[in-house]
Amino acid sequence: MASVSVKQQFDLSANDLWDLIGDFGDMSKWTGLPPETCVQEGEGVGCLRTLTVPRGTIVDRLEAQTDNSYTYCVVNTAESPLPYKSYRATMTVEPVTTATSQLVWSGEFEPDGISEAEACAAAENMYKMGIGMMLATLAKR
Repeated sequence: MASVSVKQQFDLSANDLWDLIGDFGDMSKWTGLPPETCVQEGEGVGCLRTLTVPRGTIVDRLEAQTDNSYTYCVVNTAESPLPYKSYRATMTVEPVTTATSQLVWSGEFEPDGISEAEACAAAENMYKMGIGMMLATLAKR
């Protein structure tokens, strides 16, 4: 399995950052995208969220959740536009000081149709794009 981890520090307390990104089924809070692009079915561990992106649909299942992290996996890898046979990721918020925090977004995956280096680059770019959306959302506040 290949893996990637991206870290980003934020000028927000860990609680405030988690309030922004910690709702598995409401990515619109931090992406700035319309709420209908992320639809959750069910509650808690085992629930599904369907993400509609320009190249298709991604269905994630919530695998684990704590007070400051969640782990999810893609369950429709055969139909997903992502280049992976399997994919599992975790988003974790860690306090740095009382006023700052760090997001760690990491993933493990098995490439599908591309090299491991290309798969790692794709995941890293996806995480950085998501973090860019978070930063843009915060800049509008």
